[in-house]
Amino acid sequence: SSITTHSFNIAGQGVFMTLVPLERFLSGDVMEALHMYKAIAKYFPQAIRGMAYALRHEKTMVDSVSKFDLDQKAISGTAFGLQKKGFDTLGNSLESGTSYALVYFGTFMRAFGYRPMVAIDEFFKGTARGMEIEAIAFRNKRDTYKSMMETFNEQGFLEKEVDGVKVKVTDFDEAKDLAKSESLKSFELTRNSQDTFNEASEFARMITFQDDLPEAFNQIGRVINSPVAKIWIPFYKTPTQIFRRVSERTGVFSLLMPSVRDRILNGSPRERRQELTKLVGYTGLFATGMFIASGGINEDTIITGYGPTDPKLRQTWLETNRPYSIGVRMDDGSWNWISYARYDPLSGVLGMMADAKDFIYHIEDEDSIFDIVAGGGFTAFKYIGTALP
Repeated sequence: SSITTHSFNIAGQGVFMTLVPLERFLSGDVMEALHMYKAIAKYFPQAIRGMAYALRHEKTMVDSVSKFDLDQKAISGTAFGLQKKGFDTLGNSLESGTSYALVYFGTFMRAFGYRPMVAIDEFFKGTARGMEIEAIAFRNKRDTYKSMMETFNEQGFLEKEVDGVKVKVTDFDEAKDLAKSESLKSFELTRNSQDTFNEASEFARMITFQDDLPEAFNQIGRVINSPVAKIWIPFYKTPTQIFRRVSERTGVFSLLMPSVRDRILNGSPRERRQELTKLVGYTGLFATGMFIASGGINEDTIITGYGPTDPKLRQTWLETNRPYSIGVRMDDGSWNWISYARYDPLSGVLGMMADAKDFIYHIEDEDSIFDIVAGGGFTAFKYIGTALP
């Protein structure tokens, strides 16, 4: 129910939603990325409708997926096995009255937590879904045009149907116009396709950290989703997906992720190109970030990670430092700390940069592969385990 939590939910998803098109832009899909940015305004009304629906009905409009991993609400008549049988007898009246009371009490308890969370997520899912619909439609439009022009260059003509009769088009300009016309038809057909909608919906769930986990993670999730464990760990899938999204953007360290390796080795040319772009780009960004974090560019600006783990050293360190923050030295020598935590997945990448810098500075055996792998793995988990609520 904290307004801070809802604010970070908005900021984090907003950052991630605008980051993905930028990654595609840098991988060479420039026009596709621009179409995605343009779609933010185009699908804004749909996003607002989805958000309003969730606020009113306390559920999603398109699917039943939310950050809360259980479908059934804990405080309701149904959860307690009660039914609304009417008020014709005393027994039915007591059961129906209790059921209604539980429904209203549960609604009140969720009014400032679960309900706005679902509404915020529906806004971003509606926007992200529209962005991916436009991206897929543009991709098919581009591929249709490219394929038709390649066919024309190979065989010297294209075929079009006029009054049920196939006619050969041999003029280059006419063939170009025909290819443009067919690509526009492909764009509209793709944009209104159910398959496109389903694929875009999965993209939207990924943007809001609600997509399905690999089976290995689901095994753990079945234990955590038990009624007793749920009291202590209400969210499992979302922080796990945040960790996965962060890990996919850690440059060379992302190769530890099976999903990344699979897209590079077995993915389509487009998926392989995007993953390699992220691999190279984030490796450079990671190295640069570590340099900045240590004050290498400007000693008056640093980036902190978790900080020392030794209790005594940490207590002293916390007197003048703030974990997972950007520090700017003021004119009087004091530091102004600006927290970057929870703007995920970018925050996780920044946190890992700063933690990796500290790890390298304090590693005991630089030649030990085990120390590097084990320490690096611990560093990767540190932000998720300490900065998220």
